[in-house]
Amino acid sequence: MKWWLLLSTIAFLSTISTFQLSPSLRRGIVEFEPVHKPIRKPVSGLDYCPTPKCMSTKMRTAMCDLFHSQGGRQARKTRESRSKYNDLNSCEGETIARGPQWSSSLQGSTRFKIARDPLHRFVSAYLHLCKHSHKCGRHGQTIHRFTRTAYRLLKNEGINLGLGLYNKRFIRHHISPQSWFCRDGSRKILHLIDGNPRAIAKQVKRVFRSAGVPERVSRPIIFALSTKGKSSRAHDRVLQAILSNRETLRLFLQMYYMDYRTYHFPLTREIREKARGFIVE
Repeated sequence: MKWWLLLSTIAFLSTISTFQLSPSLRRGIVEFEPVHKPIRKPVSGLDYCPTPKCMSTKMRTAMCDLFHSQGGRQARKTRESRSKYNDLNSCEGETIARGPQWSSSLQGSTRFKIARDPLHRFVSAYLHLCKHSHKCGRHGQTIHRFTRTAYRLLKNEGINLGLGLYNKRFIRHHISPQSWFCRDGSRKILHLIDGNPRAIAKQVKRVFRSAGVPERVSRPIIFALSTKGKSSRAHDRVLQAILSNRETLRLFLQMYYMDYRTYHFPLTREIREKARGFIVE
């Protein structure tokens, strides 16, 4: 191992999340609720677990392109999203492909999912649900109010929130901890780092290669995944708002404590400073 790789590995290991919540906060954490099971596996040799707000639209589109490629049709360029989700739902509902173009040489499937830093994922979910899709009503006026509502939904205490059944289910699905999804056995975990799409693209490329996906098929998909999106000032503002309010930060840590423990995401120095009294090193 080269010295620089060794140093970077040591640096990463030193940041792995080893914190625990204080005893008073642990009594209110959101526990595991293994209710989200993968039901669609359209690509032979690949078993991807889609998790909301973890690049799932891009990856579902990529898997759809691979499916069509296996069926003998040319893979299309992966985009941020298609005009309608029905295109993806239709693709994922088709029979597992074993077409003439290529098929996996593996006996089983390469099982994987993408995990994202819980704080960035929660901010992204708030902006998507409340500011872009307008699903939150008065509960989305501020991140602080939304966090209180999110906590109640995850603790199954959101019976009379006035959101309507569809919106309540839609919001709860998107904010559910990542550790709730696809608890059907071991999977390779790819770590999505906000602001660094090339890093996740390289991880996906290795997974595709291990599953026998031809490079000519994966190349346009990997290129699309490598494209960096526009930075969001709103994302930064909401993130700082969470860190500046101890009640909001407390609820956030109680909701996603198990994600930090499961996927070993580090708490940044700023979070550790703001969460003094909440965590035990």
